[in-house]
Amino acid sequence: MAADGGADRLMAAGVAPSLVVGDLDSATEAALSLAHRVIHVPSQDDTDCDKLLACLAAEGTPAVTLANLEGDLLDHVLGSLGSCLRSPLAVRLVLRRGLAWVLRPGPFSVPAMPGTRVSLLPLIDCDGVELSGVAWPLTIGPLALGGRTSVSNRAVAPRIEGTLMSGGALLFVGQDDDAAPEWPDN
Repeated sequence: MAADGGADRLMAAGVAPSLVVGDLDSATEAALSLAHRVIHVPSQDDTDCDKLLACLAAEGTPAVTLANLEGDLLDHVLGSLGSCLRSPLAVRLVLRRGLAWVLRPGPFSVPAMPGTRVSLLPLIDCDGVELSGVAWPLTIGPLALGGRTSVSNRAVAPRIEGTLMSGGALLFVGQDDDAAPEWPDN
């Protein structure tokens, strides 16, 4: 599935998208012609990522893994992270150097290889943050983009666990080499 121009990324990888959603100002006709289903949402009030995630949520999808989110347009990357936070779906991201999870209030637990980089970055202000399974654990406290964050921590256990009482954050678990990220069950 692709958000607008993501259809061209799939086509370049030799994959025909099953679904393309967006205002369709970026996808080429060639990529759209390969799609099994195209949903044109012309509104400019939402990002194409918002549109894709809303479509998947409306169809009953509980969780999604997004790839190709990293790019050279920082505004699009930040906009897509905002889309992920606004969506009711459980969102995991496949990144060039690891995996990330969009966290909302509640407990979380994700697999990690001991020794790998772990960062917990607030997407909006967070309170009541705990993080364990890392070299420098966090106890109940706040995180904020303009304040305290947890960048470049290190996994010391096979699971990274914690909780957010409020807010939203991105939990990144990296890879130390250029190998493709491992696909844990959750």
